[in-house]
Amino acid sequence: MVNFTIVNGQVYTPGLAIVDAPQPNTPLGGDNLQVAIDVSGNGQLPWPSTSDSSTRFHSITLFLTSQSKSHNFTISNGTKPASNSSYAYPVLDLEPSSTVKHVNWIWPECFVGDGSGSKDSARGEYNISMHQAFRWNDTDYYTVFDLPISVTNSISSSDDRIDCDLLENKLLTAAEIDESSDTLPGQPWVEGASTTSSPGAAETGIGSHFHAGFKRIVGAMFAVTAVLHLLDSSCSPCPIACSRQPEQPIDPMTLLSARRALRYRLARALILILLSWSLIELHLIQHRIYEAENTQLTPRKERIYIASVNWNNEQVLRSHWNKAVLNLVSELGAENVFISIYESGSYDNTKGALRELDWELDKLGIARNVTLSSVTHQDEIAAPARGDGWITTPKGNRQLRRIPYLARVRNLSLLPLQDLARKGIFFDKILFLNDVVFTPSDVFELLDTNEGDYGAACSLDFSKPPHYYDTFALRDSIGHEAIMHTWPYFSSRVSRSAMKRISPVPVTSCWNGMVAMPAKPFLDHPPLRFRGIPDSLAQLHLEGSECCLIHVDNPLSEKGVYLNPLVRVGYNGAAYAAVHPIMSWLSAWRIVQGTWTNRVRRLGDTAWLKGEMIRRRIDRWAALDAKHQEDGQICIIDEMQILHRYGWIHV
Repeated sequence: MVNFTIVNGQVYTPGLAIVDAPQPNTPLGGDNLQVAIDVSGNGQLPWPSTSDSSTRFHSITLFLTSQSKSHNFTISNGTKPASNSSYAYPVLDLEPSSTVKHVNWIWPECFVGDGSGSKDSARGEYNISMHQAFRWNDTDYYTVFDLPISVTNSISSSDDRIDCDLLENKLLTAAEIDESSDTLPGQPWVEGASTTSSPGAAETGIGSHFHAGFKRIVGAMFAVTAVLHLLDSSCSPCPIACSRQPEQPIDPMTLLSARRALRYRLARALILILLSWSLIELHLIQHRIYEAENTQLTPRKERIYIASVNWNNEQVLRSHWNKAVLNLVSELGAENVFISIYESGSYDNTKGALRELDWELDKLGIARNVTLSSVTHQDEIAAPARGDGWITTPKGNRQLRRIPYLARVRNLSLLPLQDLARKGIFFDKILFLNDVVFTPSDVFELLDTNEGDYGAACSLDFSKPPHYYDTFALRDSIGHEAIMHTWPYFSSRVSRSAMKRISPVPVTSCWNGMVAMPAKPFLDHPPLRFRGIPDSLAQLHLEGSECCLIHVDNPLSEKGVYLNPLVRVGYNGAAYAAVHPIMSWLSAWRIVQGTWTNRVRRLGDTAWLKGEMIRRRIDRWAALDAKHQEDGQICIIDEMQILHRYGWIHV
């Protein structure tokens, strides 16, 4: 029997602690087990408390227990650990100034894997067992509360994980736990509430979360109705029937007042409808987010060719990227992966970071090609201006265009693909990896987009959340740029609706940090390759991203190009953490604000005007020569971009 009370998404324990995360019956994995505990009783208990307080904590200890697996692992036992990778610090000592304690416990070695594991595996159904010693109204209590979770999501191997035997304790029986646990007369922070009993997970997890949210909506609607009714009774004038006697002519002022009353009632009804609509929409979106982010994923068995281009990104390579790549290939298996890395003349020590990665990949027996080029941007710019990719700027200078250069470098990362094919070695998908912070779980989620059936699937990238990063390549389902840089991003009804459902978003183009594409078109004759728009078209102050044009040229784009909102990557650790909080990545305020901002912006959307201006330039260019043809109009913007020694610039 599982006992807990859920109010507004918070789990009220038989004690003073309130669990903010995880929710009951959540499938967990990743690098750490994360538990968020409110020790302030939602602001009702002063923190920190004094020793003479009538209500205060003595201690909180946490264990991970499973009767079916016969395990009892220490998460936090109230003492300081010898190392950060063993057990967590005493809960009440964490973040001294905060009333919410965030426990981050590194999964031990026996949990590495995916799914429920074999019969002998430690993975499976568990309880986060919270032992609380506390004083409530001058009476001391000791309670044990079990929060059911499942360890079924992917957990990658890491040197930080310790042997599970070092954390193992004697497993207490249910009778022993009940005997040691006190019974409270009620729940301290929920007036009149008693602990709810539920025989199964289905009745306590998402269902309770949904109904709690529905109660909030209904309560808010009643409050709004009451306020408007009060205003109506105190401000609205008396109707005509109350203000005139029979057989008397209607006073013009009375008629005017009646019309005002009617307009007021209509306005009141409209406000109530809009508020109700917003509240219901908010709850539905939050419900979909909860469902989507707590769905168990089984990784697909596919062979993956990983392609990456690197330039001046030593910092993120050393801090996150190298380790993430090693974890990813370990989970994919050496027999299922090939890595092609092209470094393009960096000025920092990116080469050194990639050499270190190369050594580690060699230890794992990973097939790979790592090219470290000595040709810098300055060398490229100083070369004679011959062939394609050069343009005359408004000042009359011949300059190297940025996009054809990037297309050429990306194509170099694909060269081993053809060599391997000639040897009879083929791959199902190509994973294009930017210099982003990611986890293997992100990659598996991306590969599973639309059940693995797509022409391309992209992550959503962030550098300074909540604003997404790659505006150059992203186009909605009708080929328009995003109407805003924050959620829900799009003006297209199809793309916007999918984003609100937190399902794969149909788009015409995307890149956004991490992209999966079927490998077959890249081995066709002729093979699919990155490109820029023709130099003669770029001369009209136009440019298009090579990462957008690839989707225009890809014959499999007709299967669908999707942006997956469940896969969010960052260009630094802080950005990644911001879009992967313990609770939902979209707050209620951001949902409401984003929804209405999007509606207002759509009213004044001028995308058609920009598109018309670009179309006219393309038409003028096409009229100059019968051979002039460009199918990638959706990718083209009003810019001229040239390569610079330290990056690129607009001219």
